[in-house]
Amino acid sequence: MDLLSLASTADAVLELKDPNSDPPAVLRDEQGAPVAIAFWGLDTAEFRRAARAQAERARKRIKSGEEITHEQDVEDGVRWLASVTKGWSASIALGGAPLPFSPENAMRLYREVYWVGEQAADFVRRIGLRQTFSKASAAS
Repeated sequence: MDLLSLASTADAVLELKDPNSDPPAVLRDEQGAPVAIAFWGLDTAEFRRAARAQAERARKRIKSGEEITHEQDVEDGVRWLASVTKGWSASIALGGAPLPFSPENAMRLYREVYWVGEQAADFVRRIGLRQTFSKASAAS
């Protein structure tokens, strides 16, 4: 059996849920498409590069004996999420203005819209546990 064929190289797509609905409903844009964020597949070079960089930052902090504040911990999480984010729906906006995808805008989104960061963090945690992927689609 070719074990490489089992690698998780497909994107994982999180369909954002309305934090105010019970049960949580998928957010949809004006055309009815899900508002979604795509993350790099677990076995992609991009995901692995981001994981190495995150581990290296943590190693340096531990080695230096630096005490980590809550704010630094949150910022590390935001940086991690942004580094494994591949893109998102064109319909994502902040303050009424479109928010085109970029690593900087990903950090801004995860910082400013807490519930999006929470959903993304939970989703990426499941990626690491290989609970999110399927070859066809990985909608949350």
